[in-house]
Amino acid sequence: MQLKTIIHDYDITNIFLTPLLARLILIYNNTFINNNLRFVTLGGDKPCQSTINGVRSLFDCEIYGTYGLAEAGPRVATSKLNIEKTKVDIGQINPGIEVSIVEDEKYREITKIKAIGYLKIYTPSIYLGYIQGSSLCKPESSEFIMTKDIVYYSDNTYCLLGRDNEYIMIGSKLYWFQDFKSFFYNNPNVLKVKIQKDTDSKLIFTIFYKSKDSVNFDMEDSFNSYFGIKKDLDYSLTVVGYQYNQYK
Repeated sequence: MQLKTIIHDYDITNIFLTPLLARLILIYNNTFINNNLRFVTLGGDKPCQSTINGVRSLFDCEIYGTYGLAEAGPRVATSKLNIEKTKVDIGQINPGIEVSIVEDEKYREITKIKAIGYLKIYTPSIYLGYIQGSSLCKPESSEFIMTKDIVYYSDNTYCLLGRDNEYIMIGSKLYWFQDFKSFFYNNPNVLKVKIQKDTDSKLIFTIFYKSKDSVNFDMEDSFNSYFGIKKDLDYSLTVVGYQYNQYK
């Protein structure tokens, strides 16, 4: 809410955002903000096309995507966002960092991609561990991080499909949770989408919405025609009204 004033008062040149923060910013700022920004980054999740377009209209500067985990240091890879790409690649690997694929037979079978599996990151910025109660739980190694991200290598880039088990098979087709999220994020009042699977592979959508009193989704026909799934039978949907002190 204070972004416009802060940019002017402190002559900000770079802004680092997650897609969720970007959507919050777009709710409170819907006209161009005059600025001296050199770039804005979006990282922490795959930003949808409407979010990228909104940020570009708001700031009129270069937008980069960043990939990384808090455990692996500030950033692992960087790329200039291109909404025309059908593949989601993690971008150019940053200096001093290396990555590889730990191949997985299950994902090879369901995707029919030969070299596919979990992304492994070698980085000098390994986190020290998490404190659980009074104990420090250290990482498996001080040299690498094993992610739960499923990737494959194509055209000299590491392409990201989704996180482990965040997919569903509908007939013979494989869909990742991100495929569903993009439908919701085209609605400017949607801040966050949480997707889970129950034991019967029924999808459970939890939608964090700007104002619960003005909820208006036209998803049933789209989901039925595009994915072949029906509300209550294949998925359930719960809407949570966004509160001003609520971030997650």
